[in-house]
Amino acid sequence: MSTFRTAAATMQQLSQAGMEEASRHGLRVGDLEHLFAALVLNDQLAGRALRTIGLSLEGVRDATHRMNAAHLQRLGVTTMTAEPQRINFHETRGYEWTPRAMDVLTAAGGKNAGDAEAVLRALLTEPSGLMNDLLAHLDTSADAVRTALAAEAAQPTPLSNGTRKSPDKRGVLVEIFVPAPSAAVWTLLADPARLPEWHYLIGSVEVDTAAEIVPGVIWAVLAPTHQPDGTPVRVKERFRRHQMQLLVIEQPNRISWRSSYPDFPRRRAIELSIQITAVAGGCQVRATSSGTAGPTWKTLLFSPLCLLQRFLDWISLTQITAGISRAFR
Repeated sequence: MSTFRTAAATMQQLSQAGMEEASRHGLRVGDLEHLFAALVLNDQLAGRALRTIGLSLEGVRDATHRMNAAHLQRLGVTTMTAEPQRINFHETRGYEWTPRAMDVLTAAGGKNAGDAEAVLRALLTEPSGLMNDLLAHLDTSADAVRTALAAEAAQPTPLSNGTRKSPDKRGVLVEIFVPAPSAAVWTLLADPARLPEWHYLIGSVEVDTAAEIVPGVIWAVLAPTHQPDGTPVRVKERFRRHQMQLLVIEQPNRISWRSSYPDFPRRRAIELSIQITAVAGGCQVRATSSGTAGPTWKTLLFSPLCLLQRFLDWISLTQITAGISRAFR
């Protein structure tokens, strides 16, 4: 992946995960601690290094809570801290980074790689002192993190490296780390009734509970009609109904479907395949999405229209994978 694409994908992934963390506290501004939490969740070298020294999302959340409470105590402020709520970033608007968090992200770009490792290294040298304080509450240090980065960089490159090209030239691929056991992720994905929990285009599913879940079975699904806040969703009638056909189910690590629109047969069908691999601290989810090939796809492969479609497919797939991760956070 080019440096520009790496930086763009990294910025998108870290911003989404970081703002999701901020939204749990009713905040619309993400700061350094939210960016650090996003790095712990990241599937690139930086995230793997942080997890090898025992850092986890729950640990960072707890350390952040204790750090903020200590700051308030030093100021002589006693207050009841509100319990974090569920993530609602995907349901709200108006998020931004603090200036110091933006400085970190900017420093990671430019002449640097723009990947998660560059962001983490820039975060470790951020001058406010917040990161040193947070790391102390995590019983570690900036030097320990740098040592872990060097050790991880010396390891053979794993299959996962964020967003990469799909083996299918017509498709896209997104890989993420999910902070949950692979068995739990499989249970979520293999249950048709739980599709609305992670697939943003599905509002409800008609499931025959007596039917065996085997390749070839088709589920009728409907698009969401309302946002979680009650706002109606405008959906064209031809896109209201979907059909999800199960193509592959290989417990406990691979499942795929074909999605089509019975009321709009000209619309290309989408094949979504997800592979789950257990890793330290959770599991790696590798998702690929591709449209059914048309007779002229080779001639259109590099056309502007096709490149735009691939970008839209990537956006859609990042929303799907984010939904899977969010279900466990």
